[in-house]
Amino acid sequence: MSRAGRKRYRFKPRFFVIIGVLALIVVLFVACHLGGSGDGSKDGGSSDKKAKPAEEKVVSVNVTCAGDIIGHSPLVDACRTDDGYDFTPCFRYVKDIIQEADASICTFEGSMTEPPYSGYPMFRSPKDLAKSLKKVGFTSIDIASNHSADNGRSGFDSTIKTCKDAGLIVAGEQENEGDPKYAMVDTDKGVKVAFVHYTYNDGSVEQPTVNGIPLDESMQKRCNTFYMGDKEGSVKEIAEVCKAAREAGADIVVVGFHWGEEYQLKANSDQQKLAQMVVDETDADIIFGSHPHVPQQYALLKSADGSREVHCYYALGNLLSNQRQENIGNSAVEEGVIVRFDIEYDKEKKEVKSIKTKDIPYWVDLYNNKYRIVPLRGDYQGNDTLKASGHLERAQAAEKSLYDILGKDKN
Repeated sequence: MSRAGRKRYRFKPRFFVIIGVLALIVVLFVACHLGGSGDGSKDGGSSDKKAKPAEEKVVSVNVTCAGDIIGHSPLVDACRTDDGYDFTPCFRYVKDIIQEADASICTFEGSMTEPPYSGYPMFRSPKDLAKSLKKVGFTSIDIASNHSADNGRSGFDSTIKTCKDAGLIVAGEQENEGDPKYAMVDTDKGVKVAFVHYTYNDGSVEQPTVNGIPLDESMQKRCNTFYMGDKEGSVKEIAEVCKAAREAGADIVVVGFHWGEEYQLKANSDQQKLAQMVVDETDADIIFGSHPHVPQQYALLKSADGSREVHCYYALGNLLSNQRQENIGNSAVEEGVIVRFDIEYDKEKKEVKSIKTKDIPYWVDLYNNKYRIVPLRGDYQGNDTLKASGHLERAQAAEKSLYDILGKDKN
């Protein structure tokens, strides 16, 4: 065919417009789906507005529990300074353990008041003790004990106010009638821990007494007491307090008891029965005890219906006191265990997924008028205090003794 016979095609302008639009669509598709970092940024760089990370559903919470602090006169005198009292050096080696906790608690026996101070049998300790406990890392303090009424209503009220003024969350006693009978710690993890603490009543249901001292009407309403002669009634009240704590937002509930027989290394039958009733009839997650001045056995208690297990430490021992082998005739008063409960909590489902325990055994060294709580873990043979005092063998004996008492292996 001649060139003259060929038909010539002319493209209309709108054809080029359509082609251009299609090309632009292809370019945009490639840029959005194949290029860059997938977040609209160029060359894989980050955009100015980053997506907010999703909140963790399961968080790890550390709840740490420690034993009794008793203001014997030699201990208080040893902590005197030029301008008051400072107990923080006693915690030199364990304060990091306490400070690591999201919620931590110890038990205090006696009153924190103005001077004059006194030791056994009517304990009056300096108010600086509360400041020291806060400084070393405790978030909370249990003050319900058989020495709660040592100094009457004034000592009772002074102790509550002193601890609160120091920034400690008070468990076991209330400042005002009608205040909650639980102590709530709102942790930085967004998980709330409730401490529900009770001391034994050695009087009667109608007239509670501690160490034979009757509680007046106001103290009866503001001191958490239980009566072993009425375990059913006591557990019913504790269950109601646990329930109230849950309704107030508690995610973890710890029940503490001031109970048992002094210097006995094994929990008695009343303690064991009461603990089992708490497991069966409340939703407590943890149980631990104080008062015997020595550690007692550990048990993993199962509920009657088999639905759950609860860690129970019947007694943790003295954390800081002047009770010694030399004056008591029982070396176990010098040793104890700080327990760290590592809890996995599901914030979405609002349930505890698991609880693991870590035992930190310790021995309290007294040398050159200095009291030091020495943790018996790692290479403690090189501890400065033990090297200076020459008490390493006593510390090693305490470590062995403690695990024998607990009935547990090292963890």
